[in-house]
Amino acid sequence: MLHEVTTGSDIIKRLIGLAYLKETPDKTDRGQKFLQLTAKGKKVLASLQTDFQNLPDVLGELEPGNRVKLVGWMMDLDQYHEKIVKGRK
Repeated sequence: MLHEVTTGSDIIKRLIGLAYLKETPDKTDRGQKFLQLTAKGKKVLASLQTDFQNLPDVLGELEPGNRVKLVGWMMDLDQYHEKIVKGRK
């Protein structure tokens, strides 16, 4: 989804407030912060992944097999970025 920066910031603040995300400062760049899913956030995300496959309007006109691939790629991308963040700690 595309949003204005302020809308995106508000969404992130709400997710932090709900304890789905946690924010940590970058030790090398004070202007940068990292976001990480909490255990609670991972649990909610896992429960939603099944719903993504059942809601055609969420992922457009993708066929079920392509939806599964897309969610898998998104998970791979998340793991890739998680390794980068862990490497910076």
